[in-house]
Formats: sequence, structure tokens, C-alpha cells
Amino acid sequence: MTSVRVVSDRRAEYVELLEAAGVTVAVEADVLLADPRSLHTIDLAGVTWIQSTWAGVDAVDWSHVPADATVTGLPGVFGHQIAEYVFGHLLGRTQRVPQRHAVRVWDETLPDLLGGTTLGVLGAGSIGGCVAEVARAFGMVVRGCRRSGAPDSRYDRMYPMTDLPGFTEGVDHLVAVLPATPETRAMVDGAVLGRLTPGATFVNVGRGSTAVTDDVVAAARSGRLGLAVLDVTDPEPLPPDHPAWAEANVVITGHTAAHSRPDSIVRFFLENLARLRSGEQLVGVVDRSKGY
Repeated sequence: MTSVRVVSDRRAEYVELLEAAGVTVAVEADVLLADPRSLHTIDLAGVTWIQSTWAGVDAVDWSHVPADATVTGLPGVFGHQIAEYVFGHLLGRTQRVPQRHAVRVWDETLPDLLGGTTLGVLGAGSIGGCVAEVARAFGMVVRGCRRSGAPDSRYDRMYPMTDLPGFTEGVDHLVAVLPATPETRAMVDGAVLGRLTPGATFVNVGRGSTAVTDDVVAAARSGRLGLAVLDVTDPEPLPPDHPAWAEANVVITGHTAAHSRPDSIVRFFLENLARLRSGEQLVGVVDRSKGY
């Protein structure tokens, strides 16, 4: 029977859920369920599999992880949370919720609609796929962009990262779900934002380093962006004197778009643990060379 070690500031919750499922939790084990920020603080000798409790693994100190240890992320766990976040803000904008609340008069101004507009998902992985599915339900035209450019039935068209200009041209709502890698750093800059439809929406739910914060603020100030929703920023947390806080068309939500909920994570982990015990391939294996 495989034993598991848990390293997390919510360890008690994880242990309770694991033990209820019949999993032995130990102080030393070859399987680790861990907050990636904590890995450099513990001895990983003998660990063969590390299950991260985060969606991204950019916090992992890879120099400390044994070369033969497998690290898995959490594909499919955070997608629905992110989709709710994205469309909460998109609908708030198109239905003019802030304006109606602020004015509080009988206002017969018709709302805008999401249907028929173009949504671009930059980083079309498992989370982006959930956003795309909801967008299709609203009748939006959905573009995706990912490294390979391989087609996906949830998107009307997929673009490779090498065709970022073609992907962004004429997009009404851009959602960035990119991991933090050297290739994605500062990918969303003034040039990218300038190719969007004038007054477009930009939502960043990936990593702050993938967008140039000053360029986003400048685009919101000029009206090039009608709304920028930043769950993540560069730097993070954003200093209280940063000009982004003063921009009416910039919303900052402090990295709260999706949470590591122990019940969801343990459910995913248990399915992977069953795969491990039966000799099957684990789901969500991280490619160290790519960083995701």
C-alpha cells in the first residue's frame, strides 16, 4: 500500500480527506502531495512522485527536485472556477452592472451582448478549454492560441504561438491563461493590445509575468481597452502606489480567480494514485523543459 506525505499549510484538511479514503499518511513517503512553494524546504530523497496543489508549477525549485521524480499538475481541476470568474466580469461589463448600480435611476439603455463577439483564449490548455466551452454556449466566436496550434473542437479556430498577430487581430475579449515560462514573459504587450478591437476587454487569469502591466494600464487609460481585469500582476502583489489602482477601467482581484480546494485536489489525486497502483500513466505530468 503506497503511503503519502502531505506538505501544506492546510495539511489537516488534506489528511482528513485522504484518511477517509483509506490512504495512509506518513511522515516519510515516496509520494508527496505538496504546495510547490514548500518543496525546497524538505528532503526529497526517495520521492518518486510529487502532486502539486497548485494549477501552475512555476513556484517549483527544479534544482531541488530529483531528476527521476515525476511532478504532476492539476489539469481539469481549476477550469470551471476560472470560467465563472471570466464570465462574471464579462457579463458585468456587457450588462452594465457597475453603471446601473452607481446611477440608480430608471435606465432604458440596452445592454451589449456577448453573442456574436470574438473571444480569444491565449493559452488554450485545460483551463482555457473550459472558458471556450462556456463562450460557445453564449454564441461567441472562439479563437484559441497555443504552442502547437493543434486544432481543438471547442474552438472555431486555433492559432500557433508563432501567429500571435493573426490570433489577436480583431478580438473583442482576450483571456490570457498562460503559464509563467521564459517564452511567455511579457507576451501581452502594447502591440498585442493594439491589435484587439478598440475598447476590448482583457482578462489575465494565468500569471502576471505574461503581461506588461504598464502597457495594460496605458491601454486602459487611452480607451484602447474598455476593461482590464487582472487577477495576476507583475509585480505581485501590486504595490499600493501603482497607477493601476487609480484607473477606473482596471479591476484587480488579488489572485483569487481560482482556489486550491482540498476536496477537489484530493479527488484528482486519488484518481492518479489509482493509476499509479495499477501501473498506468499519471495525468498531468509536467514537462520540465517546457515548465508546464
